[in-house]
Amino acid sequence: MRKEKIMCRRNVVAIVAVVMLAMAVGQVWAQAVDIPVPNGRFDMYKPGTSYTVRAYFPADWSQYIIGLGDNVPLADGGIANYADSTTGTVVDAPGWITPLTLPAWRDTTNPPDGVLDDFTTGACQLFTWGYDDGTEPFGRSSALNCFGAWSGQSGNLAESAESLGNVIGASTYTLSAMMIGDPAPLTFELRAGGVAITPSSSVTPVKPTTWQVISRTYDAAAIAPYVGQPLTIRLGTTPPHTTALDDPDRLTGSRLRFDNITFSQELPPPYPITPGDGGTVGINFDLLEWRLAEPNDPVGGTVSCDVWFSDNYPNYGQEPNNPDFTDYATKIVDNEPVESVSLSSLIPPIELEALHTYYWRIDMYDDSLPEPPAQPFISSVFIFNTNNMAPVVDAGTAEPTWLVDGTVNFDLHGSLVEDDGLPVAATLLWTVADPNLTIITDPTLPDITVKATGSGLFVVKLTADDTDLTGSDTVSVLIYPDWCVAIKALEGLTPRMTDHNGDCVTDVLDFAIFAREWLLRIDEPSPL
Repeated sequence: MRKEKIMCRRNVVAIVAVVMLAMAVGQVWAQAVDIPVPNGRFDMYKPGTSYTVRAYFPADWSQYIIGLGDNVPLADGGIANYADSTTGTVVDAPGWITPLTLPAWRDTTNPPDGVLDDFTTGACQLFTWGYDDGTEPFGRSSALNCFGAWSGQSGNLAESAESLGNVIGASTYTLSAMMIGDPAPLTFELRAGGVAITPSSSVTPVKPTTWQVISRTYDAAAIAPYVGQPLTIRLGTTPPHTTALDDPDRLTGSRLRFDNITFSQELPPPYPITPGDGGTVGINFDLLEWRLAEPNDPVGGTVSCDVWFSDNYPNYGQEPNNPDFTDYATKIVDNEPVESVSLSSLIPPIELEALHTYYWRIDMYDDSLPEPPAQPFISSVFIFNTNNMAPVVDAGTAEPTWLVDGTVNFDLHGSLVEDDGLPVAATLLWTVADPNLTIITDPTLPDITVKATGSGLFVVKLTADDTDLTGSDTVSVLIYPDWCVAIKALEGLTPRMTDHNGDCVTDVLDFAIFAREWLLRIDEPSPL
């Protein structure tokens, strides 16, 4: 069951570029961090749920959708077989959008006669296969498909629906995927603020007939003009939409498939830091964390650091790298090889105040560098605040159940996970949108009882509200129409041969059916 946590406002993390000292050869200043790509494996789902689509009917080998997003109809009248044993005619293809819907001409004659006779709109498609023939990667059978000349230039582009974060300076990004196919021109790019970034290096398989890795690397110089811009991924085929079959710029090749999109970033020390630069924390926050660089001499060298902290820095942002920060700050770590400090363990301890901004900086030293000692690596001045944070709730989980005489009651157990009490203590509220559900106890309490009068997959929402911000979580509840359907679906049981009416019970009704068939001739219809 898929659960979705939602906050009405998200913190935007703005990282200021780090000024770094050029170190001797062998200095390691970066570490790879994976950045999640929503639905990077191009799965399809039953709308509004986490139930995947693994096979289609009526076609027993494949079916597809044209376009991306939520509630996309199956093409050619297909019917989806969802993982919860139900069927439908629409699916969700989350995480991706079609950024361009340019018109294209197609040759619809089968076999093609060379005449472009149909003016259509190209769109990437998601395919899933009804069986696993061992040819698909990762033991699965769905992928993004974009077409070339085959299917009449109907190829197009797909782009990540939401930003994958903002560009952080002095970083290196790597974008990769599995691909197979031969269409051209091919698009596989990282974009910042809607503009394609030129990679510093790339790997592109040449018309692969088996799954191969395609990758793009963007070093610090490549991303420097885009620091702070939102990142997205765009991939597919880019048809020129020509009407001339002999135009050298028209799409070539047949079908191009992508799968398993991955995205990573190498961050320079002291990243990752906690709290993130520009982040918001509660007043009980205690542990500052960072990452030290590796020493130039990995055997005998040691990297240590100073950490400076201030609750008042009026000149923040006015000068490059804030050179006068130490005039306003207190050194809370003094040349120690540590990667964290507890504010409450200091003498005197630091207690955070509500609705306040704080500043801190990290200076690193490497004792294995040649004499005379080099100047320290000095980070930017980082900031965080104790402004109001959205409350966090957990709606819990729910076990599948079934109707008895058309109704069933079930209990839910939620909780207020985190609340800073600003501007007032948060209050809870459970809500339902489906008319088949009714909350029959106090909906403002963490634990409730819900009455259901229908079967299906239902969503119940728990919201916390502090009058300024809200946080919510949902829990999905699967309700079967009766015990027999539930036991067969949940435990994979099949009816006994003697259960002629399929109600999961062998009784006199089944004997009566058996008796009626006992003396039938072969040409007489069965009463079943």
